[in-house]
Amino acid sequence: MAVRTVIFDWGGTLTPWHTIDHEALWHGVCVQHYPQAEAADVARAIYQAELAVWQDIDDRQQSATLAHVFERAGVTVPEALLGSYFQAWEPHTFTDPDVPGLLRELRRKGIRIGSALQHPVAQVDARRVFRPGPGARPDRRHRVLQ
Repeated sequence: MAVRTVIFDWGGTLTPWHTIDHEALWHGVCVQHYPQAEAADVARAIYQAELAVWQDIDDRQQSATLAHVFERAGVTVPEALLGSYFQAWEPHTFTDPDVPGLLRELRRKGIRIGSALQHPVAQVDARRVFRPGPGARPDRRHRVLQ
C-alpha cells in the first residue's frame, strides 16, 4: 500500500520542541498592555482559563480559540495584545530547517501533506509553510486540520 497523505504534528515535529512557561509568557505579554499591578492578575486569569480550555478540549474533543480563553478568563483584551502574543511565540514556532525540503519532496512524489495543529500560533505559521505548491489545483488547496 502506497502512502498517499502524511499528517504532521507541529510542535517537536515541524518545529523544534521547546518547554514553555505559559504563565510567564502571558505575564510578559500582559505587562505590555496593562498597568503593572493589573497585568499580573490579567495574565494569571488568562493562564488559568487557558488550562481550563485545554482540559475541556481533552474531555470533550472540541476545539477552542483565544476568544474562548479570554471569555473564560473574563477579560477584554486590547487588539494589540494579540500581536504581542504571537510575537512572544515567534522564537518557539520557527520551522525546522529540514522541513521545507521534506515537504517539497513529498509534494514532488504526489503525497498530500497536512498538519494537526493544537495552537493558534502554529495555525498562523502553518498557513505560510503549507502553501499550495506550484500547479496545485484550486480544489486541492491545503486545509489546516483542527
